[in-house]
Amino acid sequence: MGNRVCMSRRTLAFFFWLKATFAMALSMAGLGYMVYRIYVLHRDAVAPIGTTPKSVPIPIDPASAVCRRSSSLAPLEPPTGNTLIGYHYDWSYDTPALFANRVGLRPAVVNAFMAMQPSATNALDWNMLSWHAWQVSLVGGIFQLSIMPTTLTGIPDEAYTTIAAQIKAINSERGVPMIVRFGHEMNGNWMTYGYKPSQYTTEFRRITNAIRAQTNMTAMMWAPNIGLSYPWTTGGVIDLPTAATDPTNFALMDTNGDGKLDGGDDPYGPYYPGDEYVDWVGISLYWYISAGANTLIQDGYIYANLKGSITGDSAVGLNLTARNFYDRFASAKNKPMALPESGAPWVASAVTAATTTTELLVKQSWWTQVLSTQTLQVDFPLLKLVVNFEEKKTDTAGTADNDWRVGNSSVVYTPYASFINSKTNLVLANRLSFSCGGTLSVS
Repeated sequence: MGNRVCMSRRTLAFFFWLKATFAMALSMAGLGYMVYRIYVLHRDAVAPIGTTPKSVPIPIDPASAVCRRSSSLAPLEPPTGNTLIGYHYDWSYDTPALFANRVGLRPAVVNAFMAMQPSATNALDWNMLSWHAWQVSLVGGIFQLSIMPTTLTGIPDEAYTTIAAQIKAINSERGVPMIVRFGHEMNGNWMTYGYKPSQYTTEFRRITNAIRAQTNMTAMMWAPNIGLSYPWTTGGVIDLPTAATDPTNFALMDTNGDGKLDGGDDPYGPYYPGDEYVDWVGISLYWYISAGANTLIQDGYIYANLKGSITGDSAVGLNLTARNFYDRFASAKNKPMALPESGAPWVASAVTAATTTTELLVKQSWWTQVLSTQTLQVDFPLLKLVVNFEEKKTDTAGTADNDWRVGNSSVVYTPYASFINSKTNLVLANRLSFSCGGTLSVS
């Protein structure tokens, strides 16, 4: 009996240590993989294709002669006939340098989103902000910072002063120009700061004044969401204001004065901070799958959205004149325009036996229309920046695998890179130079 007990204990001990050893081996393997990924990210980040960080005269002083704005163009606006090509990455696994080495294109503009707290000292996470700026400096591009305020009330002056000082440091110490897109898509109900034109325009002006007091190497962008479906009443995080709940903003949004908020109202004007505060205008514009199927972008889609020139049932009840974004805010004001977020998705879960299209065809239909000679040089010559959304994410309808990336699969990015490189009017970082006064030159 004693021998059996002893054997049982030895067996249990053996299996215990076997499990412990196996668990330790798994944990070490996982740790080793993470170390390797960090090594790869660092290795590729510090060795992008054929570039060194750009330099500018420092320190940056907007009052000094060398840093005064001397161009008739807006800050960081490329000369006529040129459009900057940019990307927003999923920063959990991709960087501008990784993309550049993989695809062979150095982004002229790189976007990152950051939340802004109403804090005098920690409005933006400086460590994260600085890291993003470093990544952009490695490819010699412009940093498009999309600031998302957690609130539009109670923000002290010191918060904006601190942000401005951080931006000045990025401009001077990293040599990285910036485009600040404050409170993007403020005309949508999916943003906590949406549907608040009174507070929004006030805060846009405040942050603009703070930044301009410290540097001329950063441009301010105002960028609502495409407004053909404005106002949105479902699927958001906030409700439309009413005359009872928020009379100030209700009155501003009821642009036709009929006592209600609907398609007859202006989706953009109430949120515009004013010509003197806005350097660039932009608008978020995407293509989406139709009826659960991957489809090619419709002919004339870009034109119809930016001009508000839609017809049929979808135009009923809409103030189409107010939805002509390009003519109202780019052409009439002579301001450079951007698509600071854009793209067409491929949804693998929507593929069926009857599917006749491919990921390449869908995305190719997007970039060939958006970046065509007709679009950029005939219809919208002030469209001077297009940023592709390089993420795979869940959309508001719950579809989990919307893949907006053009730089993930060689089947897509090889012809995409060939297209970009074939167009001399499409500008990447390797052709950029800039001054501390915000003047941008293209070689």
